[in-house]
Amino acid sequence: DKADLAARLICAISLVTRTGYDGDVPMKPLVMIAVFGGGLASGVYAQSFESGTRLPVNPVSGSQFEVIEEGSVGSPQVWCAAATYSNDVLGQYAKTELTVISPRGPSVTSPGRKGVVFTTDTTGLDVVPRAANSATTDIAGVTFAVSMALTFCDEEGEVN
Repeated sequence: DKADLAARLICAISLVTRTGYDGDVPMKPLVMIAVFGGGLASGVYAQSFESGTRLPVNPVSGSQFEVIEEGSVGSPQVWCAAATYSNDVLGQYAKTELTVISPRGPSVTSPGRKGVVFTTDTTGLDVVPRAANSATTDIAGVTFAVSMALTFCDEEGEVN
């Protein structure tokens, strides 16, 4: 599948750039083909992120992204992963608001799995943001500041 193809391309590129190449074929064009060709073939899967909670996070569109559940994770791990993604990938932190726009349910980026879609920009959406009283991911509109959601993580980005 596309995710497997992207992972194999990344591993191959990593191996070539770490070990060098002594053959007659110039490597720069091959690396460029692998990067750009693999990126086109793999779509958004090549851009997925794995937080310290070990939960995959996939971009959905613009400011929207999905945290994919694995095993018996709880809502605090999902909020931790969302905050880590916002901080590390989007460069949005501190007072940036994370809002659940699609509560825990069937994934929109990983068929057959469960996920939660978040956004950092509710402009133009039908979701009404409301401050969270608990770390739930079952209600659309629940909002935490990234800085608050990061409190669910320890120093390594894993859940406290």
